Amino acid sequence: MAFKYLAAALLFSATLLSPAQATIVTTTSTGVISSGQDDLSLFGAAGGDLTGLRFQMRISVDIDTNRRDTNPGSAYDDSFGSAPIAFSATIGNVTYTNTFNGWNDQYVSNGLSQQNGNYPFDEIYGYGNGGNDDPTVSFNATHYIRSNSAALEGLTMNLLDNLTYHLATGDTGYARFTYRNSLGTTTFSATPDSISLNGGASVPEPATLGIFGLGLAGLAASRRKRARR
Repeated sequence: MAFKYLAAALLFSATLLSPAQATIVTTTSTGVISSGQDDLSLFGAAGGDLTGLRFQMRISVDIDTNRRDTNPGSAYDDSFGSAPIAFSATIGNVTYTNTFNGWNDQYVSNGLSQQNGNYPFDEIYGYGNGGNDDPTVSFNATHYIRSNSAALEGLTMNLLDNLTYHLATGDTGYARFTYRNSLGTTTFSATPDSISLNGGASVPEPATLGIFGLGLAGLAASRRKRARR
């Protein structure tokens, strides 16, 4: 009978653990802010001028919740749709993080590297736009580097790759963050000097970890019952 309880616990855990995975794709940009104002004191004193400060901005999305278009013939990999967007930005020693519901797009192209005339550029791109349950709150973040003349070395069309690219002569880039609520606005703009694509880490979701814990609890209970016998 103890073996029966043990097998049931293990089967329960294994069955429910496997499907609940999250494929997180993250784009990260760094650079120096060309203009910015921190009216909401997300990164320092209220009304602070952010111009000239270094930033790091990160946009993360579970692409399993998205509509995902992949077209190797056109040399790109694109995931977009309506899903929670995990966002963080660091300016100086202060980091602001939040999760917003809204539209997102994580995109990578290597049309230039593959000499594809329909997509004659290489690019890493991340975008998020949305809000939360408070109708006065809105959020927008965008960053990309596009190369029209010098290929992004090592870039493929797979969003699950891990790579970092630094802005080079002939490239174009853009980074912008805006957060508004009923009290004001914090915003900054920049040309990023680097952008990274780091994705593909399949991690158990919190609910899955809880289910796995229940399985382990069942296993422990079966062992205690066998010990008492």
